[in-house]
Formats: sequence, structure tokens, C-alpha cells
Amino acid sequence: MNARLVGGLFILAFGLYGGGTALAMQGHFPAGIGLILANAVAVTWIGVLARPWLRPFSSLIANGYLAARVIEGLLLAAGGLMLWAHGGDEAGLGFNDTAYTVAMIVLAVGSLGFCLGLFRTALVPAWLALWGLGGYTVFGTGMILGALGMDDLSMYLLVPGGLFELVFGLWLIIRGVKVPATEA
Repeated sequence: MNARLVGGLFILAFGLYGGGTALAMQGHFPAGIGLILANAVAVTWIGVLARPWLRPFSSLIANGYLAARVIEGLLLAAGGLMLWAHGGDEAGLGFNDTAYTVAMIVLAVGSLGFCLGLFRTALVPAWLALWGLGGYTVFGTGMILGALGMDDLSMYLLVPGGLFELVFGLWLIIRGVKVPATEA
């Protein structure tokens, strides 16, 4: 089972995107964009590797989560590349911010089905799957409010989803997922 790898990718994605963005904003574009592109690969692989967990439950949810992760990766990569191409000017920053916002809304929507599948299949404890459902709902709402200019409120609403991803990643590394007896 690839649960540890998926968990590691969840944790790694935070550092890659956050570090890459910080470096790019300081003008260190090759290193920063390299980390942003590595993050795009990491989030895409999360969808690829987690897809088999949910396929027996629902191929629609499994494929939807994969599609959400691929779209997220493409948007984050495009935002980073535009930021670099524009040398960090307003146009590049604006495109990157928009790409990030849309990517996070796509992630939130796609992750709702993922967490519902985790709950229904009991691959992880119910409390963790329900935290994901609530966290991504609040996270997506926060991203939409941020896009509407309510940044102060938006920042608080991002916390539950972000914390879920960190705890979920650690859970996968430490405990893995419960494989149904038919697949064991």
C-alpha cells in the first residue's frame, strides 16, 4: 500500500509550495519556481496514488479526485511560470493569485468526494474523514470569500482544511489506511 508515500506527499506539498512562493517573491525565480513545479508534481501524484483506494467504492469519486488533483497541479504550475515570465510584476502576481485561488477551490470540491469515500469505506477513522469533509467545505468557502475581497475572514477559514491535510498526511505515514479484506 502506498499510504506512507501519499502521506509524505501531503506534508511535502506544504513545504514545496510555501517555500517556492517565498523564494519567488524574493526574486529567486529559478529555485522558487522549481519548488512550485515540484509541488505541482506532488499534488498530482497524490491523486494518482490515492485513486485505487476509492475505485472499488466509486470510480466517479476516484476519477473526480484524480482530476481535481491534476487540475490543481496544472493551475499551480501555470501560476508559477507566469510569475517567473513576468519577473514578479503585477500581471504575474495577479495571474499567480488567480491560478492559486481557482486551484484551491477545485481541490476543495474534489476533496469532498474523496473524504466522503474515506468515510464510507472506513479506510481511515470516521472522525478524520469527517474532519476532511468539514475542513474542505470551510476551506473552499474561505477561498471563495478571499476571491470576493474578504481576505480577513478568508484567512481564518483556511485553517481547518490546512490542518486536516497535515494531520491526514501524518496519519497516513504513521498508521496508513485500512485495506478491505477483499484487497488484503
